[in-house]
Amino acid sequence: MAKNVPLLVNEEYPKAIREPLMEVENIFAEKVNDKLQGVYARILTFAKDRLNAKKDIRGDLMSIFSQSDFIMDLPMLLTATRVAVKYQQTNIKNTLRDRGVNPNHIKTAFGVDLNVAPEDVMFADLIGQRTAFLAKVLAQTTLDRANTIIEAGVRLGKPYKDIADQLTQQLGFDGTRAMTIARTETAYAVNEGTREWMRDSGVKEIEPNLAGDAC
Repeated sequence: MAKNVPLLVNEEYPKAIREPLMEVENIFAEKVNDKLQGVYARILTFAKDRLNAKKDIRGDLMSIFSQSDFIMDLPMLLTATRVAVKYQQTNIKNTLRDRGVNPNHIKTAFGVDLNVAPEDVMFADLIGQRTAFLAKVLAQTTLDRANTIIEAGVRLGKPYKDIADQLTQQLGFDGTRAMTIARTETAYAVNEGTREWMRDSGVKEIEPNLAGDAC
């Protein structure tokens, strides 16, 4: 079997590997929440200062933050990528065996050693681009929305507690946003990282096959 021959594999993930993926997701969510809580504390200080000073605050919040304040530790999600790639490697080996390829000849037949995990450097560009993209989006959406909430609160004469509560609810500083980000970015690391490995390995065709225990 040539390396570039289309190979049908199962792209879905059974519950058996969901546990390590969820463990990474939860740890990452804690780190994201810590980062967001630091941002939140600075936003609250800013809001209190502006309430006391009664100044026009449009755009000021942008001046005290930079995009680097929103950089998340996405490389830690490579653990999830490795779990998913290992699953796909096993899946491909089983597929090749079912097609009559001698297990001892799988490396020759497929063109890569399916028993060796890929180096993290393979995913460096992917993670780097995603890190910059996520930081940019988080900075823009968080600061734009926070500015709008604070500006309206100051203009309407709302007390500090009301503004703080609104910031928490609308920007998800109660932990809900951190978990949403963690789930989204873990899924991205798993799916895009696996596809990157497949492209590098020569897999040209994917046939999703949702098993009964998949999720």
